[in-house]
Amino acid sequence: MANPVLAWVATLYAGGFLSHGQSVTVTVNITNGLEVQIPFGTRYGSNISVGTAFFVYPSSDGGANFDTEAMVAGGINAVASVNKQISVRLPTGQYAVQLTASSPSVTVFVLTQQVITNIT
Repeated sequence: MANPVLAWVATLYAGGFLSHGQSVTVTVNITNGLEVQIPFGTRYGSNISVGTAFFVYPSSDGGANFDTEAMVAGGINAVASVNKQISVRLPTGQYAVQLTASSPSVTVFVLTQQVITNIT
């Protein structure tokens, strides 16, 4: 039976308010492990229109530059006054994660990452 060995990596962005069209970008650098799971999410106020878009851009040069086309992209549905969370699993590497607000009031966060460091 294979069992993953997990490690937890610090929160990337504890939370911040964004207005319509604003974005926040954090970088992820996982060099010792097999895979990383990055949870991120939103909390919308009462005045919402559409969800928050997310984009994950990989780096092929150790994090000095990131691709201009997202490797993973999607959205987090807008529900008034509700926390919504989604996780993305990525192979070992360097990534830029961008969250872009489409509603007038949203708080976004990128939480503690889970890294699979080994399988025993």
